[in-house]
Parts: sequence; structure tokens; C-alpha cells
Amino acid sequence: METVAGWGAALPPWTCRRNGQPFDLTNYTVALVIHDDTGTEIVVEAGQFVKLNQTTNKGQVQLTPDADGSTFDPATFTVTRNQKVFTVHVKVTDSNGRSVYFPGEGAAEILVHKR
Repeated sequence: METVAGWGAALPPWTCRRNGQPFDLTNYTVALVIHDDTGTEIVVEAGQFVKLNQTTNKGQVQLTPDADGSTFDPATFTVTRNQKVFTVHVKVTDSNGRSVYFPGEGAAEILVHKR
């Protein structure tokens, strides 16, 4: 996935899949775990990462704009070169506190271009 620093709209949704099929996230808590290219974890504001309606969008989650209206705010996500790669995992936790991560192997990536 690619975007530009300061992008002011939701990014396209991700689909969490298990054995190739969308994983129903009903009754699970989701969190987005992002690391920059130095391995530093990036904190996503509460409410900025949402689980979509699981009846119509099974397994889908989405990163939405933060309080100041940007999804990737240059003040939060410093892009010092022409572009920067962030690795992404979706952390899914059940009611007993057990967690799994999607994707299970490797990581999804977001390429953020400098404005």
C-alpha cells in the first residue's frame, strides 16, 4: 500500500485472513502495530484504527484520519527522505487476552512518500 505524508482520508481496508479465508473479527479486539524502518513502534491514536462491520466486511479493518484530519501526519510519522516504509501487523485479541497477528508470516507494508 502507498500513501503520502499528511494524507487526509482513510486508507483502503485490510482483510485479516486465516487459511485464505476472511477471519470474522466479531467479539475480538483489534489494534494496529506499526514500526518504522528503524524498528521504532509508532503509536496509533485511540479510535484511529477501526474494525469494519463484520457482517458485510468480514475480517476487514481500516486506518482512519486522526483528530487533526490526517492519516499519516508528518509531525507523528517523520518522513525525512523521499519515502519511508512502515511495517504493519493487525493484533487480534480474544476475551481471554490471547493474541494473534495478521499477517501471520512477514508483515504488510505501507510506503509513505514525502510531500
